[in-house]
Amino acid sequence: MNVNKFKKRIEALLMKTGGRTFITSESEHIYYFSGFTGDYALMIIGYKSNHIITTEMFEEQVYNDVDSSLFNIHVVKKKEINPLVVDILLENESEEICISSQDTTINSFVSVIEAAKDNKIFGVNKKLISLRDDHFAVGDIRIYFSENYPLVVRAVKDEEEIEIIKRNLLLSDEAFLYTLRMIKPGMTEIEVAAEFEYYSRKKGAEGVSFPTIVASGSRSSVPHATASNKVINNNEPIIFDFGIKMDRYCTDTTRTIFVGKPSDKFVETYKIVLDAMNEGIAIIKAGVKASDIDSKVRGYLAKYGLDSYFLHGTGHGVGLDIHELPTLNETSNDILREGMIVTVEPGVYFKNEFGIRIENMVLVRKNSAEVLTTLPTELLVV
Repeated sequence: MNVNKFKKRIEALLMKTGGRTFITSESEHIYYFSGFTGDYALMIIGYKSNHIITTEMFEEQVYNDVDSSLFNIHVVKKKEINPLVVDILLENESEEICISSQDTTINSFVSVIEAAKDNKIFGVNKKLISLRDDHFAVGDIRIYFSENYPLVVRAVKDEEEIEIIKRNLLLSDEAFLYTLRMIKPGMTEIEVAAEFEYYSRKKGAEGVSFPTIVASGSRSSVPHATASNKVINNNEPIIFDFGIKMDRYCTDTTRTIFVGKPSDKFVETYKIVLDAMNEGIAIIKAGVKASDIDSKVRGYLAKYGLDSYFLHGTGHGVGLDIHELPTLNETSNDILREGMIVTVEPGVYFKNEFGIRIENMVLVRKNSAEVLTTLPTELLVV
């Protein structure tokens, strides 16, 4: 295990929390900061000490995965977790705590603090709970909801992560090309998705990043239509949105293909969407506002009167989760940083007629963008 890698990540998180103790039970956060591959644990990171708490089911795993020089490892029964958390908070002098509202309920932490009161550690009265704009307080203990702290750290990928994602994309692209050869009229959308997923798993993928989208004919006008039992017919488009997960990292790619002979309108619209994607990618570099990428893409579509048919944001970060920071849409406050990996995925959707979406994954470099997706972007006709 690379101890320095995890040490740097922990230090970056502590800089974000500003000295507050961070607690999470979200498995991808725990994996990112400690290497623990189990799916049940609590992680506490503080300036004085770091801790992983799990149960006997994961005892062998936690000692194999986690370096004891960085984390104190605790293997306990579930009923012993809250009292142990209290002891650790006391050790870290944690009067301010950061938790994620996405992965931990308020009640579970109130119960921890109540346990602290019962042990006369904090002397807290439950009646002193108060809600604030960015935190709630139980007596003198302030608990902040700060799910963005670990996500901001995770948004910038190191070279190891970049290489994993590049390798995963090669497999994802290979699986798509295999599936492309199998598509023919008479197949159902689910059968196409199954071919992609089977090939990916056979070649070593842990699974898919998200339910594979295969939307044909008029269903392609629904941006996130899932694969259905609809039969694919001749002379209709297919939006194929796919990704794999391997070594826990995701990929995300979309291609629109056409079965049969596309109309002139379809071909012309496809070229506009493709050019819009390339326009967005062309301005990507460190320091650019994420919202500017969205504006660039949307503005290009507007030249052809297509911006009102673009029904979603331009893209998002990808990593351990399929949707990570930054967010590339018109309301985003994110600034691109070197090492971020994002999607650029413009689409237009004509209700009950057809849709077109094209998506590449892009690595943000200091002065430019590096397109990671290797698949061709021209219209694929089968």
